Amino acid sequence: MKKLITLSIIAFSSFICNAQNFFTDGLFGNNGYSYSTQLGAIEGRSENLFKQPDGKFLLCGYIYDIGCNCYYNVMFRTDECGQVDSSFGTNGLVRHTFDQRNAGYAYTLKDDGKIIAVGLQSDGNAGSQQFPFIARYTSNGIPDSSFATFGTNKISSLGPIAFTSVYPLDSGKFLCTNGLFLMRFDSLGFADAAFGSGGNISYPTPPGINFFYNSRSVLRSDGKIISTAAAYSGINNDKNATFLCYDTLGLIDSTYGSNGFYKDNSFVIGSDAPLLILQSDDKVVTAQAISGNDIILARYLTNGSLDSTFGVNGYTMVTGADVRLEYLSSFPDNSFVIGYGQNGIPTQFYKFTSDGISDPLFSLDGSNSFQFPAPSSEKADIGFALSNEEFIVGTSSAFNGGSMVLKKYGILSSTPNITQNIDSLFANVSDPSATLQWYLNGASISGAIDNLYITTQNGTYVVEVTNSLGCSATDTIVVTNTGIAEHGIEGLVSFYPNPVKDFMTYENRLGRPASFSLFDIGGKLMLTNEMVIGTGKVDMSVLPAGVYMVEVKTDIAVSKTRILKH
Repeated sequence: MKKLITLSIIAFSSFICNAQNFFTDGLFGNNGYSYSTQLGAIEGRSENLFKQPDGKFLLCGYIYDIGCNCYYNVMFRTDECGQVDSSFGTNGLVRHTFDQRNAGYAYTLKDDGKIIAVGLQSDGNAGSQQFPFIARYTSNGIPDSSFATFGTNKISSLGPIAFTSVYPLDSGKFLCTNGLFLMRFDSLGFADAAFGSGGNISYPTPPGINFFYNSRSVLRSDGKIISTAAAYSGINNDKNATFLCYDTLGLIDSTYGSNGFYKDNSFVIGSDAPLLILQSDDKVVTAQAISGNDIILARYLTNGSLDSTFGVNGYTMVTGADVRLEYLSSFPDNSFVIGYGQNGIPTQFYKFTSDGISDPLFSLDGSNSFQFPAPSSEKADIGFALSNEEFIVGTSSAFNGGSMVLKKYGILSSTPNITQNIDSLFANVSDPSATLQWYLNGASISGAIDNLYITTQNGTYVVEVTNSLGCSATDTIVVTNTGIAEHGIEGLVSFYPNPVKDFMTYENRLGRPASFSLFDIGGKLMLTNEMVIGTGKVDMSVLPAGVYMVEVKTDIAVSKTRILKH
């Protein structure tokens, strides 16, 4: 089995040269990245990434600071262009704890912009003092003193447990969960006595399962919650992916699996809960680490059973030496990307169709490797798809005091990267919605708004690119050779008629043979030919209408001119 999978990964690489590539969006943040100030921590994780109604991005998670043995809730916000939002927290960053330890394991964003965080809170590091909490922050990242007690509610009466999910309800209340444990709070952050016993429900573990906590969950379109965990079972406490379904009233759905539970016994998995995503038809896709070296992808139907139409009989395997699952994120068309690490190489990103078939057309800047620059952690924790053609990844995995970081990708490049061919400059922007403006020595050049610009004098040239969101970036080049090679050609070579429809005539009065090349406005070579002394004709009828550049070369000189084709 391992040999077959290894061959499939080699096949992946062979398609990259023909791939539909996702490019770093250089108009986002600083060359594609947006960084918070340094966190002063050694580890952490991003748990949620939101796009607010105003277009801003909010990255949320937690970090651990070894200096004080503290955990902090952390949040980082940028505008739509990836510029740090200075109105949020301190320079766009919130690093906050209500106690010695607050680890935000899940967040949700309210319609009024306020932020709900849940997870674990403690005034010490003893295991018996780790309690669940719910807290609220204002839209600017300040603890909301009108919520619970000074902004937080630590539920010390429940013993050591943490909330791992939070769902806002239509009533304004909040449902917090962790596997078999559920608790509901009113809009002010206090336990809702009408829910269960004192606001909480704790279900017993079903027969054959010894432990079902530290779960992850998703909310289906029908209002039911699917919770999954690495449930301990059997004499050896083997861990299997186990699923539980209940509604927002806390009632277990007995039609799901067997009395509300489904356990997949096909594979023994690691201790972490499977990563999971929800597809548009409410099917659940999971990624699970198995055997310490492999990753298994699976899809489950709304009744809890395995979907045999996914992958091969319900599963897709990714295998290799010391593969560590790090990332799972979906696109609107239900395709999805996984990220995994291996010793000695950067994180590898691979994309799959909605049915679990590997997509060889996917790459990031020409490869499948991904890593954030140091000192941040190399790996991505979380992703958010803006469309099938754009997505953002984020990390709070601080390393050596690193930062929270966002990075944006898109299939069309709007990043300017000037290349020069003699006196022609090309911006290399493929996004048709982007607008361009060329500058010479700081002054805008009238009408210079295309990818291609032909220089007429030496100097410092800048191209500024602005996308449909109003984000912009520039690139600069210093030109020193304009006009040097053109001496002796001007006036000795001509092309007519201009504009031309079918056939173009050239007139070579140089007294020597020459060659010419015809390029489109994007710099693509369309045709090339030799020029005899005297006159000749060029068939332009097969070319689409547009602006073309004719480059004439002799053994001593080069000249260029523009031709308009009707």
